[in-house]
Amino acid sequence: AQQNQPSSGGGGSCFYKNSKVLLENGSIKKVYQIQPRDKVQAIDDSGNIIFSEVLKPKFRLFKRDNKADYYYTIIKAGDVKLKVTARHRMYVNGLNKTIKAKKIYPGMEINIVKDGILQSVKVDTIEHKMLKGKYDIFTKCGNVIVDNVLCTIFDGPLPHKLALWGWRMSNKFRWFYNLNIKWYKPLYRFTMGSDPA
Repeated sequence: AQQNQPSSGGGGSCFYKNSKVLLENGSIKKVYQIQPRDKVQAIDDSGNIIFSEVLKPKFRLFKRDNKADYYYTIIKAGDVKLKVTARHRMYVNGLNKTIKAKKIYPGMEINIVKDGILQSVKVDTIEHKMLKGKYDIFTKCGNVIVDNVLCTIFDGPLPHKLALWGWRMSNKFRWFYNLNIKWYKPLYRFTMGSDPA
């Protein structure tokens, strides 16, 4: 059964530090080692596996915290195991629906990469626990494959397609923030669930 989220420790759209990501050059990095301009495994709008650029550090790019404890959802499906913060939005039952990780339950389907192919598998078990630290990855395409599991980069309240549109618009026009354009910050907050820094 799903546990209640603790009142402290926060959430956010973040990954556990030792989770692994495949890069375009064939190397594997842990999440805490990912740097701007790395090209990480992701998918395009048609569901094809690609490598998407990690954005340069402008505004809020990486939220890195090694000290605080955060509430994580640990998803196990077949041979894969993913640790994400509880509010992180995950693709379930295909590529058109996302929900918060803490709402996933056994029997739902998530998307994994196996033998270079994106496929759906049923969740076997869900666990909830406090773990130390969290790390963001923001890609141009709005998703990333971590520990062979396809994840969005969002934790906001919007449906995925609308969040993706908002992310692309806020990224495209993020230089407006330097001009103190009043609508930029609310758009970013509503899309990503947090403020640009």
